[in-house]
Amino acid sequence: MDITERKKAETRINYLNRVYAVLSGINLLIVRAKEREELINEACKIAVREGGFRMALIGILDQQTRKIVSYASAGMDKALQNILGSFHFSTEGAPSGASLIARVLREKKSIVSNAPLDDPEIVFAREYAEAGVCSLAVLPLLHGETVFGVLALYTSEMNFFHQDEMKLLEELAVDIAFGIDHIDKQDQLNYLAYYDTLTGLANRSLFQDRLTQNLHARHDDSRLIATVLLNLDRFRQINETLGRSTGDKLLCDVGARLHGASDSAARINADMFGLVVRGGRTAVNLHEDLTALLDMCFAQPFVLMGGEELHVACRAGVALYF
Repeated sequence: MDITERKKAETRINYLNRVYAVLSGINLLIVRAKEREELINEACKIAVREGGFRMALIGILDQQTRKIVSYASAGMDKALQNILGSFHFSTEGAPSGASLIARVLREKKSIVSNAPLDDPEIVFAREYAEAGVCSLAVLPLLHGETVFGVLALYTSEMNFFHQDEMKLLEELAVDIAFGIDHIDKQDQLNYLAYYDTLTGLANRSLFQDRLTQNLHARHDDSRLIATVLLNLDRFRQINETLGRSTGDKLLCDVGARLHGASDSAARINADMFGLVVRGGRTAVNLHEDLTALLDMCFAQPFVLMGGEELHVACRAGVALYF
C-alpha cells in the first residue's frame, strides 16, 4: 500500500498544530505582558518552545536610520545570534537592501523561502545552513499601513511554510503588532500622567508625590526641606514679542538647567517650575544652597533661535518644613 500521501497529510497537520500552539501561547502572553521588551522576548521563546521553530527573531524599525536592528531572538546558536545582532537590515542599499527583510519592509507583505541555501536574497544562506535552517518566513508588523518591525521564523524542515501555515502566521503577526501597539499607547498614557510633554520634567502630580515621599522620609533627618516654586519674569511678554516657538524653547532650556541642578525639578504650569530642596540645618544654610542653585541656572544668558542671547530672571516662593 502506498501511504505517501497519508504521510504528507500527517506532516502538514503536525506543522499546523505547531503553529496553532504558538498562536495560542502568544495570545495568552499579549493579555498578561505589561512591557514591550517582555512581549517581544517571550514571543520569540514561545515560537521556539511551543512551535518547535529552530529560531525566531523580532526586529524593530529604527525610524531615524530606517534600518531594522535585531531586537529579540530565541533558539539561535551563538555564532548566528552574534551576526544577526550586529547586522542592520536596511530598506535600501547592498547587500542588506537585497535581503528578505528589506523586501518585507518595502513591500509590506510576508515573504517565504523554503530553500534558503539556493535563494540569492538570503544574506546569510551559508550561516543558516550551518545552523540547520532549511526554511524561513519573514512577516511584517504593521501599525495601520506603516511597517514598524518584522517577525522572522526559521525551521529545520524543508518546505515548511505553505498557504495554511502562512494564514495562521499572518494572524499571529497581527496579534503581536496589536500587543506592541497597546503597550506603547499605555506607556504613553502613563508618561503623560506624570511628565510634562514639552520639557520632559515631572508634572504637578509627580512633583506632589515626590514632595510627599521626602516629607515622610524626614523622620530621622534634622535637615530642612524647602518647597520652591519659580516663576519666570516677563515670560508673557517674551511669548508675545518673540513668538510661541521661542517661548517653548526657553521653557525647555530653563527646564534642562533646573534638571541639571536638581533631580526634583518639575514644571507645575505654564511658566512655573517646582523644586524640592533638602538643605542645611538652618534657614540661612538652605537660603545659601537655593541661591547657589538659582545662580547656576539663571546667571548665564539663554540662547534663543537665531543666536540672540536673553537674560532671564525669576521670582521664587519658598515654604520650609522644620
